[in-house]
Amino acid sequence: MKMNELIKKLSAAAVLIFVTQTSITLAEDNSEEYFIEKHDAPGLYDDKFQLFANENGLHYLIERGDDDWYQSYFYKEVSEIIDLDGDGLNEAILRTQGTGNCCGPTYFIISKIQDGFYTISTHPELSGWPSIDIKQTNDLPELWISNFSDGVDNTSMEKTLAIMTFEKGTLHLIAKHKNSALLSALVQVTSKELKEISDKILKVDLDHDGVEDQLRCSYWSRWGAASCNVVSSKFGEFNLSGGCNRLGVLDSSTAGMRDLVCNADTVLRFDLKGLKYNWP
Repeated sequence: MKMNELIKKLSAAAVLIFVTQTSITLAEDNSEEYFIEKHDAPGLYDDKFQLFANENGLHYLIERGDDDWYQSYFYKEVSEIIDLDGDGLNEAILRTQGTGNCCGPTYFIISKIQDGFYTISTHPELSGWPSIDIKQTNDLPELWISNFSDGVDNTSMEKTLAIMTFEKGTLHLIAKHKNSALLSALVQVTSKELKEISDKILKVDLDHDGVEDQLRCSYWSRWGAASCNVVSSKFGEFNLSGGCNRLGVLDSSTAGMRDLVCNADTVLRFDLKGLKYNWP
């Protein structure tokens, strides 16, 4: 064997040993404040996604002590670690999700009271289909929680913004707003309308060739939504993925096709290469 080849093989072996030893060390000493580990759990589900808190190398399992913690809130992810109440100790914002696609996420606040003592808090505003944005203020951080109404046979377009703080182990609702703004559409159809009439065709020149195109929409009771196909004289027929409680045609265009609006203000733009409308 040539000397250069021997040196390369010895170097590769050394790297492999180093990576393996490093991986073992990291697995044995997880230094994150809060972390999720997946464990085998024979039974209804094959896995348990468990939440741990780390205190100086000691790992505390954080759980509610009921089966629902591992069923309705099956998947778990630490989405943020931040001091929400100003006591110098970090809270974990835990995002959970059940199995299937029936329901959106539910968020929990995990708070350390003292060594080995943790609480789990949530609020109705933290379930449904929420998304959380953290706003830093001069006082406590605020949780800005955007949510919308959805579910089986639900045609509501209600969109809300709740503002909350976390103090002394409790979530406080500071304000809640309901959105009254919609992106203006040239033509539109709503799922509430379709629930009554089943089908509707919107006729409009989508591809700017002077010929009327069509949006063929029907009612999708599973989500209380409008399910639509695009029929373009230039690009043919294709389905709009997902469903909207309102679908409208905007005055603006992308790649030669008019933009669409889903619900109040979600803009769908045309992808010429994929011949489809993309979600943001």
